Amino acid sequence: MLAIAFMIKRNAMQEGEGFDPQTGEVIRHDKGLKRMFRGFFAGRWYMNVFNVVYMLGALTLAGLGAYGSIENLIGAFAAGAANSFSCHSPLDGAV
Repeated sequence: MLAIAFMIKRNAMQEGEGFDPQTGEVIRHDKGLKRMFRGFFAGRWYMNVFNVVYMLGALTLAGLGAYGSIENLIGAFAAGAANSFSCHSPLDGAV
């Protein structure tokens, strides 16, 4: 997602835009969705499309991993095999 945002910002710049150190102003000729679309589809647009697909796949796998681990924990605690209080301190003297 950060790579997509960086490439959109970099590709959306037009001639004459940028930071003016004399006045401390940032000069932009336009803003909004028009600028974002121009930045997304300018230059190497296929890399932006690849990064979007890659990001969606990563988010999907993260969601599936979280779902699987939550279901596994629910099953372990329901069966009574695991308990949060099953571990005892070595200093308790209980075996």
